[in-house]
Formats: sequence, structure tokens, C-alpha cells
Amino acid sequence: MKRPAPRAPEIRTAYDRYTLVSGIRNATVALILVIVLMPIGYVLDYFVYPNKAEYFFLLRLCTSAIAGLVLVGLRQPGWSDRQYRLLCAGWWLVPSVFISLMIADTEGLASTYYAGLNLVMLAVSSVIQATMLESIVAISVITTLYLLACLRGASPFDLRLFVNNGYFMFCTAAIVLTGNFYFNRLRLREFSLRWELDENRRQLEDSNRKLTELDHLKSRFFANVSHELRTPLTLLLAPLETIIRRHGRAFDEPTRHLLHTMQSNGMRLLRLINDLLDLFRLDSGVMQVRREAIDIAELLRGLASAARQLADDKRLRLETHVSPEVGTVMADRDKLEKILLNLQLNALKFSPAGGRVELRARREGEELVLQVTDTGV
Repeated sequence: MKRPAPRAPEIRTAYDRYTLVSGIRNATVALILVIVLMPIGYVLDYFVYPNKAEYFFLLRLCTSAIAGLVLVGLRQPGWSDRQYRLLCAGWWLVPSVFISLMIADTEGLASTYYAGLNLVMLAVSSVIQATMLESIVAISVITTLYLLACLRGASPFDLRLFVNNGYFMFCTAAIVLTGNFYFNRLRLREFSLRWELDENRRQLEDSNRKLTELDHLKSRFFANVSHELRTPLTLLLAPLETIIRRHGRAFDEPTRHLLHTMQSNGMRLLRLINDLLDLFRLDSGVMQVRREAIDIAELLRGLASAARQLADDKRLRLETHVSPEVGTVMADRDKLEKILLNLQLNALKFSPAGGRVELRARREGEELVLQVTDTGV
């Protein structure tokens, strides 16, 4: 498999920052382990090197103290990224130095304390989860410290012990480097996918914000257009209605029919504009219902009267029937009129000549039932 490369330089920059932050967090845990576990090793010294147990205990306390200072420094803000990385290296460098001193002060190559250095190398992978470069540096330094300790040790060079210890340290280093190689490759892949996912989410949020702004602009545009259309249309319908009402008899039948057609189409256009405004209000979530007391019988008679001319022109019977128990109800007059008017106009439009359109109102329990019936298709 090819090593996944970041798709953009900013991903690599973000990944390096992420590894630094996680490295500081993991180094903090490792330093706490060093501070706690090193003094406990006095039990081991007591049984393995009893004559040096007190001296080694002082070394262990020094190790914990220095690790504590590194931990305090690591928790301080204001360091550069390079300084933070150097401080993070303290978690493995400090115990490795003191373990090497113990090896050098005892049997050197024959000392079993080399196992402590193996534990430090394993912690590079299992606890700190270091990068490949950090792992190589740590293993190289630890191996060098061990070789120097063997040269300073009291026991003579023993090829058998050298091969034995070297083999186990080499295997430990190989396991650590192999594990870190695959771990860091997987971590980079996961971080890249997560970074791209976050970037896509940010882009979607930005696109959604722009779409919302465009939707608001569209709504405002339609609202403005509707207002601009309704004003001149109202100014046209008002004098037209005056002409029909005051001077309608002065015209012949074709002219009166033409005037009524103009008025009907104008009112239809006005209703469409009002519907467009209502749609804008619904879309904006600001449409309000204004309740008021309405005499249903009077409302239906008014609607029938408004469409009487159209019904007469089509030779239709337009009737209203209101049950006595209906009386007055609380409702939004404008919206109720609009609904009933649309139903009434549809009924008149699709009913054949000689048919009948009825507006009915009755009460069923606590509910008001309004019906528009016709004899059309």
C-alpha cells in the first residue's frame, strides 16, 4: 500500500499540530508513570543488588524529581513547538539515563536491568504513540546509552550475553518501529478523512448560509414586486368600480360586459398578488391570524353578492343557507373570505348554465362546517 499523502499543505500543518498536542498529552501520562514507578523499583534493587539498594533509591528519587520538573515545564504555556517536542522527549530520556547509570554501576553487560530499557522502548509505542522520527531518535539514543553503560560495567565482555541482550533489544526496537509505522500511517489517514469531513461540513454550512441569504433576498424581492404591482392595480380597480356602479346603465350591454370582465380579471390578479404576499409571509414565518367576531350569515351573503353578477352572466343560481345555531364565530375574516371566495369562484367557473351553487354553514358540536356545493363536473 502506498503511504497516504495529505491532499493539501494545510492538512499536513494541521496534522503536525494535532500530533504535537496529542504528544504533549501522552508525554504527561508517561511522565506521571515515571514519577510513580521509578521509586517502586527499590523493591527490585533490594533483592537483586541489596548492597546498592540505597544508592539506587537515591537515583530513582532523582529520576522522579527531574521527571516532575519536566512535567511542570510541559504544562507551562508559551513554549514554541520545537521546545515542546524537546520537553516531550524528557519522559524517555530521563529514565533511560538513570537506568543506564545503574547498569554501568553494576555488572554492565551481565546486568538484567537492560530489561528496563526495553520497557522504555515499548512505552514509546504503547503509551506515547510517538511519530516515526521520534521513535527512531528514542531507540537510537537508548541503544547508545546501553552500549556506553556496558563499556563502563564491571563485568568483562561476554559475546554470549551481548548477542542475547542485543537480540532482545533489537526485537523490541523492531516491534516498536513496525507498530509505530502502521499506527502513524493509520492516524494520518484518519486525521485526513476527519479534516476533509470537517472541511466539507464547513463548506456545506457556508453554502447553506448563502442559500438562506438568497432565499431571503428572493422573498424580499417577491414581496417588493407584489407591493409594487398591487398599488397601481388598486388605483385602476377603484375608478373602474366607480364607473360600473355609477354609470353602468349609460353603456350598452357589450360595453357593460367588457367592464365587468375587466373588473373580474383585475380582482383575480389582485387575489393572486395577495396570495403571493401570503406565501412570502408563510415562508418568513411571520404570517399572523387576526381573530375577530364574524357574523357567518352576513359573510356568506356578502360573498354571494360579490359574485352575483358573474352568476347571473352564467345563468346560475347562487344561494346561501346558514343554520340558525351558527351565529357569530371568532375567525380571521380576510383569510376566511379568501378561502370561500376561491371555492365559490371555482364552483361558478365549472358549473354549467342553469346549474346551482350553494354556500352552506352549520355547526357540528364545537366545530363550524362551511360548504360550497355546485352542480358542475
